[in-house]
Amino acid sequence: MIRQFLTARDSNNRLTEQGQLNEVDDATSLPSVWVDSSIKFQEIEGFGAAFTESAATTWLGLDSEQRAEVIKAYFSEADGHGYAFCRVHMNSCDFALGNYAHAANPNDPLLKEFSIARDRQALIPMIKAA
Repeated sequence: MIRQFLTARDSNNRLTEQGQLNEVDDATSLPSVWVDSSIKFQEIEGFGAAFTESAATTWLGLDSEQRAEVIKAYFSEADGHGYAFCRVHMNSCDFALGNYAHAANPNDPLLKEFSIARDRQALIPMIKAA
């Protein structure tokens, strides 16, 4: 027996148990997928994620040994995920600790007030560690 639950925004469903699903003994009636590893369509260059202010701030709050473990877990090919690509947000994003802009003054077309000072606090140290 498999239990299933539903949580849906704008409804009264908050971990509302749905009807039970029965396990199927006869797998021949289910759709199947076959993978032919001898056929290649494209080469994968790597996987990755995003450096965000919230992740970097959390990471910076760890002791140095734990910070090294996290970097190893994400970026080591031998002992971790082996991430090869990462993106960095410009200005704030949904995983920033608040709203900010590197060039907050719209009357500064020469970007004389452009600043990454906020990123230097946690984001850039995490990127350098990676």
